[in-house]
Amino acid sequence: TACARERGAVPVHEGRAGGRAVRERAGSPATVVELGGQDAKIVRLAGSGPDMQMNDRCAAGTGATLDRVARRLGLDHEALRAARLSGDLSVAAKCGVFAETDVVNLVKRGATPLAALSALVRAMVVQNLAVLARGNTLMPPVLLLGGPHAHLPILRDAWEETLLSLWLQRGIEPGEVVVPEHAELYAAFGAALLAAAGARPLAQVRGVIASARIDGVTRATDRELAPLRCSPSVTRGAARVHLGIDAGSTTAKAV
Repeated sequence: TACARERGAVPVHEGRAGGRAVRERAGSPATVVELGGQDAKIVRLAGSGPDMQMNDRCAAGTGATLDRVARRLGLDHEALRAARLSGDLSVAAKCGVFAETDVVNLVKRGATPLAALSALVRAMVVQNLAVLARGNTLMPPVLLLGGPHAHLPILRDAWEETLLSLWLQRGIEPGEVVVPEHAELYAAFGAALLAAAGARPLAQVRGVIASARIDGVTRATDRELAPLRCSPSVTRGAARVHLGIDAGSTTAKAV
């Protein structure tokens, strides 16, 4: 926070930034679930008013556990992108270390890596529902945000499978479970929109970019990326831009 203020940037809570992006890009979801590298959030927007529950104390239901287990299973990025739910095996996901051990033991007993991964993502969904939803029903439509959801279709499938079962059990009309385009960038996108609303001076934005390049923060993203379709729009050669940065536990994203 102090570093941001020195550079003329305005820190905003990731929940507020994500909520701003959801309002801009995602219509009217009743529930938002965001999984990051080390934390998880569920925001219920339906009912009496917004309610957010966050777990940043345990990485069991987040991307860090998925990364470790995928490496142990020998699954590369392409294999993870292609993976779909398989089998009906079960593991516990109360703790990331225990989950990793359980998955490895499944494979030692003859389970395929895909069946073991399927058991893990189902357990992660159940764990997040138990810890964050606390018995409350997540009403549809449900929006899934964060890198794990953006990059692992099998995780979205696990949410859809579990929530559909719950909705049918509780007499609730099933709805959509959606991973939007650029789901991993919503917090950064919301920060940019909030920066635009604050009309930060261009000189200060330039200072942030120059400092970031000197510190080596942007080396991994120096290549040109396709712009997001957003409002306000940013065009090449524009006199003013608005920078949004999401510095997470294990990754950093900028819009």
